[in-house]
Amino acid sequence: MNARTDLPPALPHSVPAEHQVLGLLMLNPGLLDHCEHLRPAAFFVPDHRTIFATIRALGDKHQSTDLVSVFETMGGAAKGCDLTYLNDLCTAATAAASFPTHVARVTDLWRKRELLAVLDRVQAQAMEQHGQSADMLIAAVRDAVEELADLAPPDDVVTFGQVSQEWCNVIENRLRGVTRAVPTGLRDLDALLDGGMERGTTFVLGARPSRGKTAFGLTIMRNVACAGGVVGVFSAEMDAIALTDRNAAAMTRLEMHRFRRPNESDTSMWEALPSFAQQYSTFRGGIVDRGPFTLATLNAKARRIRRQHRGLDLLVVDYAQLLDGADPRANRNMQLEAISRGIKALAKELDVAVLLLAQLNRASELRHGTRYTLADLRDSGSLEQDADVVAFLHYEYLDKSEDERRNEWSCFAWYSELQVAKARQGRVADIPVLFQPEYMRFADWDGPPPERAKPTQPGKTKPLFD
Repeated sequence: MNARTDLPPALPHSVPAEHQVLGLLMLNPGLLDHCEHLRPAAFFVPDHRTIFATIRALGDKHQSTDLVSVFETMGGAAKGCDLTYLNDLCTAATAAASFPTHVARVTDLWRKRELLAVLDRVQAQAMEQHGQSADMLIAAVRDAVEELADLAPPDDVVTFGQVSQEWCNVIENRLRGVTRAVPTGLRDLDALLDGGMERGTTFVLGARPSRGKTAFGLTIMRNVACAGGVVGVFSAEMDAIALTDRNAAAMTRLEMHRFRRPNESDTSMWEALPSFAQQYSTFRGGIVDRGPFTLATLNAKARRIRRQHRGLDLLVVDYAQLLDGADPRANRNMQLEAISRGIKALAKELDVAVLLLAQLNRASELRHGTRYTLADLRDSGSLEQDADVVAFLHYEYLDKSEDERRNEWSCFAWYSELQVAKARQGRVADIPVLFQPEYMRFADWDGPPPERAKPTQPGKTKPLFD
């Protein structure tokens, strides 16, 4: 075996760095523990890939990786292995302290070669007039680039001493009020979550249809945006105009139908409109209301918002069951499992709090007036497993008949409960919240929960919505 050095010079590589890595590994077997991420493909010279694969195989078997062992394992002279070349690698090796530098060099050049290969493939595919769509090619590039990012040398194992010091610093920051939490703006919920939704976590909010899922998500979005945070809304159910109708009603305290069916004589609406529009335009972030509604699209759009605004605090996804799976041939449960895992990974990678809205299954509709359970989340158990916090909106007033709403349940018209059923880092509890459906708005509930009034004679009641 004689390693070729007359390889095409166009691709990034460093033969001397590869020499150093291989020579040091044969002289210092313990260094294998410091290059777990390194693969044979990282070496540009084909013979170097073979040598490294041999060293790795010996190390995995807890056998010696010295020069002679490598030579014999590779088949010796009979298989074309050159003992002199292996000896030259060991002779050229420098201090073991330089090993991380050489490994980083080999890895970086490998990633550059892989990136060039990705670009070549995409360029060829993009030239095909009847090939894949631009969106599909962009998604493929993003996935490939993210895989290359994963090839970077990982951080070393964190010692307990390092964790202890970091933890003490976190405690001091918490004492000063500096936390990783994104406040929701709802007093009791923030208290339960120790300050708000923690970055890097997923909050799943489940509810039956027309119980205020979107209104709750927009309430949290507005609260974060009004506090100066960067927010992203990924809406597969409503377009940006419909969401703005709801935000306008909530922020102006005017019924939504007054914006949907404006009247020239509605003085208060026209007076409130400029102020709302001005404040709304200052919100940092954006709304995604056009498909494809896939995890790949969510990932790309979230990264774009973070790049454009130099940060991202909250991502609201409305709602889980409307997202499309990457593989249309897979059953819906498997698709949602992949979506759930992907959103959880996205929250961690972007260090953003994710509020994922979700529908409840049909069985929950048969249990009026009772508590919801984690099993009520529709289509997939992975939502409850992957979520850091799971809560349900319970608006019992809407389940009552017109006569009941007019009489004993009349004081519950604005009363809703947020049932926190899972909190990985905190407590579970029922939180009373104010829900004003005519304004599409949630707020803090002050005082004790209402009590049912004594029933009166049946009669006609005013509709809940105009």
